[in-house]
Amino acid sequence: MYYRAVTLRRMERFDEAMALLDEIRRMCARAERSDLAGLCGQAAYELAQIHQLLGGLERAEEMLDEASKTDSPEGRRASARLMALRKLRELRTPDSLGNIPPEARYMIAELFSFELEVPDSAYIYYMELSADADAEAIRPRAILAAAMVAKYQMGDSTGADGLFGAVADEYGGTEYARRAQIELGAEVTALTERERAENAYNAAEALLNSDPVEAVKAFYNVYIDYPAEDIAPRSLHAAAWNSDNVLFRSRAAIALYEELCETFPQSEYCLISAAPRLAAARDTMEARKLRREEAAGAGVELEPERDELDEASGELDGSPNE
Repeated sequence: MYYRAVTLRRMERFDEAMALLDEIRRMCARAERSDLAGLCGQAAYELAQIHQLLGGLERAEEMLDEASKTDSPEGRRASARLMALRKLRELRTPDSLGNIPPEARYMIAELFSFELEVPDSAYIYYMELSADADAEAIRPRAILAAAMVAKYQMGDSTGADGLFGAVADEYGGTEYARRAQIELGAEVTALTERERAENAYNAAEALLNSDPVEAVKAFYNVYIDYPAEDIAPRSLHAAAWNSDNVLFRSRAAIALYEELCETFPQSEYCLISAAPRLAAARDTMEARKLRREEAAGAGVELEPERDELDEASGELDGSPNE
């Protein structure tokens, strides 16, 4: 009886399928046998799927709740899907202005695609977002997601390729364009921000042997040009470290170390390298101040120290690009 109901559901003869599944549920209620738990859970789960397909989400939730209480694989699947349906209802609740924000609609599409297994609905939501002027920030992500659903869940390779092509053409230089080129089997020419930042960092490294001053400036520029990338604190640290240990410009290095810890206080480059160097510099400054005070009291004039000569030279003092 159960397998006949599943066959009818796949043939979209929903009324007949539901009648058989309801009969199984009535049998389960009368029998109250533990060995029927799997069958009872399967029947309730199948009914939930039908109600969901027909748009009866409240009834689908009831059936999923019933199935989730059975000790069976369907019970566990039902629990996960029940949570997804409740999340869907929450996301579909409009805000005070009667609108559903773009990010919430994107999450609705993801629920339909990944958890509720309704790719047609997911595709519609993604495409609506791609045409919404208020959703411009997530437009490339939405188009790419629609293409993935079309290709892998709906079997529409032609439609998917058109969307992949649109992403590759309109959003070159992004991770979305890169993914689209991979899906199209085309030559990957799109460089992401991360890749451009890494290329700039490598170019700065290549300058170290021939022109360390320009290398320090180049490292600093990577940090300025790509502040949101993971490489930014590493590049700023490279500018500081090379100012300190290659160019021996300690005052410039201290300024850079301070900028590193102000901008990326929790980075390993601040905590492990810059912070101890700054602490040592402060101790040195205190000791120097004390020596000067003692010398002044004795009427002795001290020779300028190394970093004071650096400051007088003016080279790489403060920002590397000054």
